[in-house]
Amino acid sequence: MYERTKIMQQISCLLLILLLTLGIASTAFAADGCETTVRLSEADISGNIPFSITNMFPGDSVSKDFIIEVSHKRAITLYYHADIRPGFEVLAEVLNIKIELPDKGETLYNGLMRDMPNSVQYGMESSEQSLIYRITVYLDTSVGNINEIDTDGRRYMYQELTADFRWWYLEEPGSAVIKLAAEKVLDGQYPRGSAFTFLLQDDSGNTVQTVKNTDGLIEFSVLHFKNSGTYIYYISEQAFTDSKISYDPVRYKVEITVMQEGSFYQTTVSYEQDGKAYATLPRFVNTTKGSPGEPDEPIDPDKPYKPDNPKTGDESNIELYIELCAVSMAGLLLLLFFKRKKEDAGCE
Repeated sequence: MYERTKIMQQISCLLLILLLTLGIASTAFAADGCETTVRLSEADISGNIPFSITNMFPGDSVSKDFIIEVSHKRAITLYYHADIRPGFEVLAEVLNIKIELPDKGETLYNGLMRDMPNSVQYGMESSEQSLIYRITVYLDTSVGNINEIDTDGRRYMYQELTADFRWWYLEEPGSAVIKLAAEKVLDGQYPRGSAFTFLLQDDSGNTVQTVKNTDGLIEFSVLHFKNSGTYIYYISEQAFTDSKISYDPVRYKVEITVMQEGSFYQTTVSYEQDGKAYATLPRFVNTTKGSPGEPDEPIDPDKPYKPDNPKTGDESNIELYIELCAVSMAGLLLLLFFKRKKEDAGCE
């Protein structure tokens, strides 16, 4: 009787976990509408849309259309880039992104998000006032093979990715453009306001730009490059005399490579910190002296989330428990499959 009671408790627990997981997974893939409109004009030439995804399985894909409306009178070049936020780099190692213009029948980029160029460009004539971008993120089925050789087998399964989709435009033709950005953290969180100052300096030490943060985002003005070559810059925080703040002394090296091919330009941007490659946007971390500590532990991309192993309290039924877990997981995958089919049909 006792054994049967333990088995029923385990089955009830598994069903509860299944329902909770299904709710979490369906939320992760829920779209806030099939289209999002981004409006650009001379008063605001750039637009930013946050994007998040989690709980993706090999073979999964998520698509969304963005309508970019641009108020302009002359021919322009429209630029796009996906900025991966620090702490979310793990999933970007294997996550692919496909950028299409469905009305034009063109694909601007299709590859790993981490290998995406600094800007994906498209020229718009003066008569064009809007453009549809179809952005699809997907995990290739081969990612399952990568998991098999990973030490814990869950390196990508439980990871979340948050990025900023950015569009901007310029009327100046015949040049490559780069828009550098960074992030600001104070006591483990993005600060509010614009209390900190940041410098962009060239290879000779001359200050090219001085900007303030906007909450957790640091954005520099657009840089123009008319000739092929390699250009070196440095990004640093300007320390003030506020005795309550410990300022971040790090100085990031920025290497911009420009290659001209006819009337088109290919650009790449890489970062270094203390002589070592830095894979994401530069990040400046300040602390308040005497603070009780950071309210939240920052995400460490080298230490992925590891769920605790289930403890049944009954080792004699471990084989039955494993079989029940397998059946529950199979049911979850089938439910997710049919749910997504139904959601995809509703957006078409």
